[in-house]
Amino acid sequence: MIARVIVDIKHQSVNQTFDYLVHEKDQLHIQKGMRVIVPFTDNNILRLGFVYDIISASDLAHKYVHEILDIEPIFNDELFLMMDKLIEDPNALIAEAFETVIPKQLLIHYEKKATLLEPKQLPDDLVPFFKQGVWTLLKKDEVYYNRLKTLEQKGIVELKTVLKTRNKKPLITYVRIDNRNYHGTPKQHEVLDILSAHSQMKKADLVANSSASIVNTLIKKAVIEVFYESDKLEVANFNKTTKLPVINEDLKDQIKDMMDAKHQVYVSQYQDTKLDPFFFHLIHEVISQGKQVLIMVPENFMIASVKSSLEKVFREELIIGLNRGQTDKQMMLKYSAILDNETKIVVGARSSVFTSFSDLGLIIITDSNNHSYRAHEGIYYHALEIAEIRARYHGIPLYLSASSISLDNYVKIQQKTHELLNLQEEVYKSIELIDMKEELKKGNTKLVSLSLNDAILNTLDQNKKVLLILNQKGYAPFVMCRTCSHVPVDPETGIPLRFDEKQNILKSNLTKYQLEFTKTCPVCGKHTVKSVGSGIDQLITYLHKAYPTKEILKVDSEAISNKTYHDKIEDLSQIDIIVGTQMALKSNLEDKIDLVGILMIDQWLKLPKFDAYEATYELLSQAKFITKDKLIIQSYDPTHFVLKSIIGDGSTYYKEELSRRRLSKLPPYYQVLQLRIEGMSYLKTFQYALSLKTSLEKMGLTVLGPTSSVLLKQLENYRVLLTIKYQGSLKTFNHLLKSNKDIKLYMNHDLSWY
Repeated sequence: MIARVIVDIKHQSVNQTFDYLVHEKDQLHIQKGMRVIVPFTDNNILRLGFVYDIISASDLAHKYVHEILDIEPIFNDELFLMMDKLIEDPNALIAEAFETVIPKQLLIHYEKKATLLEPKQLPDDLVPFFKQGVWTLLKKDEVYYNRLKTLEQKGIVELKTVLKTRNKKPLITYVRIDNRNYHGTPKQHEVLDILSAHSQMKKADLVANSSASIVNTLIKKAVIEVFYESDKLEVANFNKTTKLPVINEDLKDQIKDMMDAKHQVYVSQYQDTKLDPFFFHLIHEVISQGKQVLIMVPENFMIASVKSSLEKVFREELIIGLNRGQTDKQMMLKYSAILDNETKIVVGARSSVFTSFSDLGLIIITDSNNHSYRAHEGIYYHALEIAEIRARYHGIPLYLSASSISLDNYVKIQQKTHELLNLQEEVYKSIELIDMKEELKKGNTKLVSLSLNDAILNTLDQNKKVLLILNQKGYAPFVMCRTCSHVPVDPETGIPLRFDEKQNILKSNLTKYQLEFTKTCPVCGKHTVKSVGSGIDQLITYLHKAYPTKEILKVDSEAISNKTYHDKIEDLSQIDIIVGTQMALKSNLEDKIDLVGILMIDQWLKLPKFDAYEATYELLSQAKFITKDKLIIQSYDPTHFVLKSIIGDGSTYYKEELSRRRLSKLPPYYQVLQLRIEGMSYLKTFQYALSLKTSLEKMGLTVLGPTSSVLLKQLENYRVLLTIKYQGSLKTFNHLLKSNKDIKLYMNHDLSWY
C-alpha cells in the first residue's frame, strides 16, 4: 500500500505529491485526509504531511510513513472537492490550498477521543481506559487504533478527532438553583427569581444583577449549585422569541418548494430592500429543521450590519459573525460553536465559504455580483464557485441576491440550471440622464451639471441627504471625444484602447493593435479628443465652494477601514452630502439617501475591460436601489444602450450585451484566462509565449497575444501577456501552464493585467 502525501512546505520546488510505503500494521488504519509524519529529503528530516490519496503501488516509494497522527481523517470528501478547485491552477501551492480550506492555526493541536456507545460489548481489557464513557487517546495509545477502529465499525464506540488552537478554552463559573424549596430573606428570593428565569447563568452575570454577598451565602447554604463549563458564546437576548415579518402564502409555498428541491441555485434581484421578509422566512425554515445557514457578504465591514438585522428577527438565536482580525481564542470559540451546532446562523465575508459546519442547510450570498468574492492575494478562488460545490455536495439550496442579474446567471436561468425568484415588485425611481456635451455648449465646464445642481439644492432645502459617486482614481486610462463621445477601440476585441500618455499611443490590452494618439476625432472631425478623469478630492474642493455651509462625508476604501466611519453612516444627522467611490454604494445607506448623482459614468462605461458594460449596469442598479427618490446620471454618451436600459426593464441591455459577448467569444459563452509569463531573458520569455500559444491553438483554443506588459520588467523578470478563450474545463489544458525553472506563469481570471 502506498500513501501519496503532500508535505507541508509552501514552495514551488516541492509542489507535488510524494509516495510513501505504509507499514503493514498501519494499512487498516491509514486513510485519505489524515495527517502523517514522513521522512523528507536525503537527511530524512521528519515533516508534517497530508495523505492526498491511497494507491496500491508506486515505483517512486522507497521510504515508510513514520507516524499517523489522526485516528479519523480531518479532511473529508467535501474539503477535497474544494481543494481540487483551488489547485486547478497548476502553479498553485498544494500546501497553501490545504491551509486555505482549513486554517493552519486550527490544526496546531489535536486530540483523539473515543466515546463509549455500548458498554456491555466493550472488551474487558479496554474498560479501564474509559473515564465517564470517554477515552482521550495519547500517543502511547496508538497500539489500540486498529482495535478501536474495528469497535467503531461494530457501533460499540465512536471515534473523533478534536482540533484545537494554541489557546485552551478557559473554564467559566456557572450557577443554577439546587434547592427550589428554600425559604430565605426577600433579597435572597430576588436573586433566586433572577436565576430561576434561566436554567443556568454565569456567576459573574448573577452577581452583576444582585449582590456578591447574597450569591455566596446561597452557595454556602447549597441553595445555588456552582459548576464549571468551557467558555462558549451565548445568545445576547434571553427569553425573546423570533419575530418574523409577514409574507403571503405564495412565498411560503416557494420556500417549501426550495426545501423539497434539495440542491438548486436560486437568483433574485432586490428592489426595495436587501434583507426582505422572504429572506428571513427562508432562514427560519432551515434552522427550524435543526440545520445551519451561511450568509455571505462581499466586504468585512458589512458583517456587523447584517448580523444586527438578523438579531432583531431571530432574537433567541446565537448569530456568529466571522470578522477578520480576531484572536485565535475568539475564532476557536466561534468555530467550536459552529461545529457543535450551537449556532444556526453564521455571517461572513469571502473566506467564510470554507467554514466547516455541523449540518449545513442553506447558503445565501448577498450582492453576489460583487468582485470582492474573488480572491487574488495568495491562492485564487471565486467564493461563488466554492459555494456551489458545497451546495451540490450537501444537496442544499444556494440563494444568490443582487441589485441586478449577472449575465452569467441570466443565461443559466434561460438554460434552467438556475431558477429566478421574483420576490419584490419594482419600486419606481425617477432617473434622469444628463448629456454633458450639451453642458459644454451652455458654457458649463464644472463637474456638476446644471440639472444636478438644481436637484442638490432642492434636496438639501428639504433637509434630505445627497450621495455623489465618482471614480476613485480620477483618471481613466482611455480617451473620448467630448463632442460626439467616440472612444477608440481594438477592432479585434471591441474593447477600448488604453492611453499611454508617455508614448502618446493608444494600445490594446489584449492584442498588438495600437494607434498614435491625436486630438482630432475620426468620427466628427473636432479637436476634442481628451483623456477622461476628475478626482474625488477635486470634486470635494468644488462642493465646499458651491455649498459652503454643508457638511460633507468622504467614503472610499480607506475611509471604511476607519472605526468612526461606521458610526457616521449609522447617524447621518450631521451630514448633508456624501461623496464617494463605488464603495459608497456598498455601505449601509439603504433608506437614508434621497438623491444619488453619478458624475462621470463614462469612467466605468468606457474602461478598457471586456466586462465594463456589465460592471456599469451593476453600479447603476446599486445606485437605483440606494436612492429613495431620484437618480441623476451624467454622461458624454447618454444614448448608450446600458444607460437607456437602466431606465427600462433591462431587456435591451441583456439582449445587446449577450449578443456582443457571443460574437466576441467572451463570458458567459466562453471562459477567459489571462497569463502573465515571466523570465529573465526578454527574447526567451517572448519565444516561450509564442510556443505556448501554438500549443494551445492546436487544442482548438483561441489565444490573443503575446503582448508586452506595460510594466515590462519587474524584479529582474520580463513580463509578457497571453489571453486564452476556452469552453469547458481548465483541466483539459492546464498541464501546459506549469512553470519551470526559467519561466514562471501566473493566471488571472479577470483580465485586469496590462
